[in-house]
Order: sequence, then C-alpha cells, then structure tokens
Amino acid sequence: MYKHLLAISLSLVQVFSDTQLIPNSCVDLEDGEQFIKMLDGDDYPVTKVKCSNGYAMLDYSLDTDIASYFTSFLKWHHKIAGASQTDHVNLQEWFVPNDGNTKYIVSDACDVCEESAQQYGTSNGYYMNANLFGCFTYPRGMPDCDFDIDTYECHACYSTVDFGTIYQTEFGADDATDMGACMTFVREASAEVDRTFDECTYQTETGFKPTIGTEGQFCICVQPSTSQYYSIDSSVLTTKEATLSTAAESAAAVTAEDDRKQTLGWEFQTKYLYATDFALGTYRITEPGTYVLMEDIEFDWNAGDINGDPNAYGSWWPNENDEQYPGWGETRETYFMGFLLVLLLNVIMSLLI
Repeated sequence: MYKHLLAISLSLVQVFSDTQLIPNSCVDLEDGEQFIKMLDGDDYPVTKVKCSNGYAMLDYSLDTDIASYFTSFLKWHHKIAGASQTDHVNLQEWFVPNDGNTKYIVSDACDVCEESAQQYGTSNGYYMNANLFGCFTYPRGMPDCDFDIDTYECHACYSTVDFGTIYQTEFGADDATDMGACMTFVREASAEVDRTFDECTYQTETGFKPTIGTEGQFCICVQPSTSQYYSIDSSVLTTKEATLSTAAESAAAVTAEDDRKQTLGWEFQTKYLYATDFALGTYRITEPGTYVLMEDIEFDWNAGDINGDPNAYGSWWPNENDEQYPGWGETRETYFMGFLLVLLLNVIMSLLI
C-alpha cells in the first residue's frame, strides 16, 4: 500500500514539475524583460515584453508573437504596423485582451512606460490617418504637411481653402488648419473611428486606424485591471527562449553584414542575365555590380488567352500567396497593379550592359 502511495506522490511531483504558472501582466513584476501570457488558450502564445512601472510594453522587435493579441496585424510602412484595411477598430477594440478597464499608455522610444508623460491619462494610443489606408482627408499629396519619413514625426500645417498657400506649423498653433499624412498621431484608446470603408472615403474627423511600431519605436504599454496566472507546459517556455535566441542571432548577423558593407564597401560583382532569370517575373537588382544581358528577353507573365479571354481574372498578375511578388488580390504591396517592370533597381551603383 505504501509503495502505491509513494508512486502516486512521485507521479504528482512529475506532473507539477512539467508545468508552471505564468502571469498575464507585469503587475508586481520587476522592471525588465519578462515572459507573460496575456490570455489563456493555445491561440495566445507566451510573449516576451518589457515590464516598466507595472505595465507590459509591447515591443514587436523584441517578440513578433505580440501580433497574436490583435484582431488583425498588417505592416503599413517600414517600421509601422496596424489594423488591416477592413478592420475598423480603435485601440481598445484592436487589442484582444482588453477587459474594459485596461490602461494604455505610449512610449515613443520604447524605453519606459510613464503615466505622467501622457496626453490622455491612461487611455492613449497611436493612430494613422485616412490618407494612409486608402481613404481621404485634407490635405493630400502635400509633402510640407506629411510626417517625417525617417523619424515619423507628424506635422501640422496651414493651408488656404484653395491650397494656394501651404506651410508647416505647430500643433495647437493659432494658424494650424490641417494635419498631413501621419502614422503615429496620439489619440485616446477609446476614440471613435470610421466604421465602414465608404464612411472613411469622405472627409471626416474619425478617419483613423490604430498602429504600433515594429522596430523599437512607438510601443504601446498595457495594464489589465485584473491580474491572473495561467498554467503552461515548461517546455513551452524553453522552446520560446530558444526561438527568440535564434532570431536574435540571425538579426545580429544581418546587422553585422550591413555594418561590414558600410565600412569596407560593397563587393561589386558581374552578373550575367539570361531569359531564365526573368521566367517568374520582374528581376530585382538588390546588390551593386555590373549586370550583363546575354540574350533577348521576352516577357509575358501569367498571360491571358489572346484568342479567348485575354483579361481573365489574374492575367498578367503575380500568383496568389507569391512571397517574391506580393500584391495578388490586394490594393497594396509592390505588385498589386501587376507586373509593370522587367527590371527593378533597388540599389545604386549598378551598371546594366
């Protein structure tokens, strides 16, 4: 009998040693990088976040799995992601773990979550305005008003009704009449947004979508109203740590190679191009060098049937789910208008012969 009890006890020890509890937030956790799981269930992974003053800083560059906690996640610019074009939500609605009383603050430099530095108490979020997701707002196509392409700083401007006079000014200034294209404008997390695409095609005050940075800038800090712990298999955390370590090593290798090229210069190459190099679509020149065309190139990618239906759906467009030529069936991405170029030059210092 005692042997049976001992065996059962050892089994229980084994079960509990293979699992562990993980919090849903940074409340009562030390500042610094921590693992949390913001919702229960297999669809919501363990994520690494930066804990700061009881907030969980969501930094996509630290762990891309934070994307699983949003209703949609689409990269809109080099360093900015947001809700998809058809996802008409504000920040509270976009963030799946929102409990009705979740606190939201923003961190431009992704360094600290500080309530005292916020515009709207504990209800702040980044938003992009309508011109950037296919809708409409004034002014449009006026560079003096648009955000800085390097820093993402948004600009206010003054414009006359006929747009004969336009100049940049400060937000809140007496002469500020408009805001240009902006991807990081701070609004309330609960702020109203246009709810249909038809609605946002007109000039409105609510043509916005929530955004978040993807490269260590413009992080969102969140804190739920209730702290919870979820049970996970210990192997999940071990695998997570290994995955993040591998990703960090790969990123470091890419950075090191970029630094090497900046220091020593690019290694020029001579590349001979044949018809086979153009078999699938546009040939992209991504490294400096001399490129020599060795034969005539004929291109007619995914052509329609000239004798039947030349304009059949998909004709002269990339294939669906083609990672090399993204844009099939969309209104964005590089090739959404089809194949327009035979050669695409992505770097300077190249010679085509």
